[in-house]
Amino acid sequence: MSTARRILFLTPQLPYPPQQGTAIRNFNLLAHIARHYTVDLVTFLQPDDELSPDSPLHQLCQSIVTVPSPQRSLYQRLRTTLTSPLPDMALRLESPQMWRRLGELLSAGAYEVVRTEAMMMGGCGLVEE
Repeated sequence: MSTARRILFLTPQLPYPPQQGTAIRNFNLLAHIARHYTVDLVTFLQPDDELSPDSPLHQLCQSIVTVPSPQRSLYQRLRTTLTSPLPDMALRLESPQMWRRLGELLSAGAYEVVRTEAMMMGGCGLVEE
């Protein structure tokens, strides 16, 4: 891994183990990118997810930051869909904790690229100061 060229890679769920479409795609993208860049991974963890110490992600990433995935009930989704000007997809992963962590990383690190995977992660790249 090169230390001069850095990428911040954001995913909506842990990309390992790659057991379904999005995780498979993100793990393979991450593995390819890590050959050419130093990668810091920021990802949401679902309630049953665990980042094991022997995960290959540790060899691919300089650092891994995990944030619990926000959980919204059907009622909460309906209420915010009706009352927010934003589409439901933009609200699915709304997380003040994620915004704080991204703000810390972006102010401390010099990234060439911030790559967000999945439409629902798009808002995470717009960290407010």
